[in-house]
Amino acid sequence: MVGYETMTGCTLKEVVFDMMDALRELYVYIDLPGLLLGVAALGIIYTLMKWHSEDNVFDFRLALLDDTGTKISFIRLSHFICLITSTAILIYETFKGRINEWLYMGYMTAWAGSFIAAKITEIRTPTPPEPVPPPT
Repeated sequence: MVGYETMTGCTLKEVVFDMMDALRELYVYIDLPGLLLGVAALGIIYTLMKWHSEDNVFDFRLALLDDTGTKISFIRLSHFICLITSTAILIYETFKGRINEWLYMGYMTAWAGSFIAAKITEIRTPTPPEPVPPPT
């Protein structure tokens, strides 16, 4: 029986260490946090596409449609895009070790402020009066 050492002329341990050295050299050129965020985003997109391809109770499109359910709400779509973008930036900065309390406070304030402003707008929007039924 021919072993690995006989076929290659070196031990498996030497091959593994050579591979690790090559990966260390490549690490200088690869942005690992960005790569991980990209893979996570692709995984989320794939999962959402699989959910929509099957008959499923969960329909993500309903979260982006307006109250009538006929067209996409610009406000909801912009909130969703901003949430994904700012969260990815926060994760990226955390991976790079550049996060500080100001970045985190800004992130939390922006989202809390956004939802508080939406609630205030919802409360202050006048509701049309209900129609009076005709006398019988």
